[in-house]
Amino acid sequence: MGLGSSDLQSKTRWMQTTVVNETGLRLVFQDTTYQFRTGRFWTAPGNIAANSESTFSLCNKMFGVGVNGTIEYLIAADPASPVTVSINCQNEFFGDIRCSASFLDNDRKATKTVTLTVDGVATNICIVCAPGNEPKVTIFCEKDPPAASADATAT
Repeated sequence: MGLGSSDLQSKTRWMQTTVVNETGLRLVFQDTTYQFRTGRFWTAPGNIAANSESTFSLCNKMFGVGVNGTIEYLIAADPASPVTVSINCQNEFFGDIRCSASFLDNDRKATKTVTLTVDGVATNICIVCAPGNEPKVTIFCEKDPPAASADATAT
């Protein structure tokens, strides 16, 4: 167990995050903007095609510290008005396991809903995040909300 482990779940601190893209828009991973306060990628994120999902994972880099990192995706809708999806994952050595997700506007202000043009129609795009070591972030069009679950929260 620990740093020399060959599988993610045997690391001291880890998270495996699934991003579900239920929109008709592509999510482009911003590999120049991710930030780690602590930890590292075990499996790095990548671009996510429309109506698909992808998983990335994080783990501690050294003993005694956990994971705390933020990654971002750009929603490929209107290049003139880019919208950023920001996902923060935390599994510190001390404290709670947390995952939060939001949209960032051009002024980097966080919001849970944005209006984008999808297939020629102005559509509200929403984001929810289910907690835990294996959180699930779902990005969806308001007309098609994801199935409700006991642990799904808008955080």
